[in-house]
Amino acid sequence: MMNREFLIPGIVALVLAALFPLYWLSGLFSMTGASMLEVYKADVTSLTAMDMLFVLIGVMEIYLYLRLRQVLQDQLQGAFAAGMALALAVGVGLFTATVLFDVAIVLAPGMTEGTRSSLILTAGVVSIGLTVLVGLIGLVLAIALLVRPNEGAILLKLFAVILMICSLLSITIILSPLVAVLYPLALVLLAGLFLRGGGEVEVV
Repeated sequence: MMNREFLIPGIVALVLAALFPLYWLSGLFSMTGASMLEVYKADVTSLTAMDMLFVLIGVMEIYLYLRLRQVLQDQLQGAFAAGMALALAVGVGLFTATVLFDVAIVLAPGMTEGTRSSLILTAGVVSIGLTVLVGLIGLVLAIALLVRPNEGAILLKLFAVILMICSLLSITIILSPLVAVLYPLALVLLAGLFLRGGGEVEVV
């Protein structure tokens, strides 16, 4: 029977599985005929509906990792993994906050070109740094979930495998666009975990 307590995070995970590739793949498709640098500059110097979607995706991810932390801490007694899920939520929050660079640039049209260029460069460096940081935290979380005893939830193990792959791709930066394709699979598995009550136990 579906546990009502986990119905909302399950639905959120499924919705996020659809929105995540929509946002990131649309960014890749917009690069047609333009360099990555040009597309990035156009993005960071404007505020559009896609920025709102970026923030929405970040908030949804934070919510899911906080709920995952609750499952790991309360039902599966995984204190370390729960701590890493919390750290991942914080990391995602910091990455989402990079939209403030867009806000600062757009709402200060009178800034000098030098200041504007410095902000764009800083935004890029911070975004790359946080991408690597989130990838490292995700990698540690994935390992922590995989080394748990065999009585752990099978959906959680599968989620950890895909999370590990996505984290490694994110750390490379160059291969990170592949995350847009793989991460939704992890979210579907996470949704399954929530919709089955969060503490689904593998029967051996």
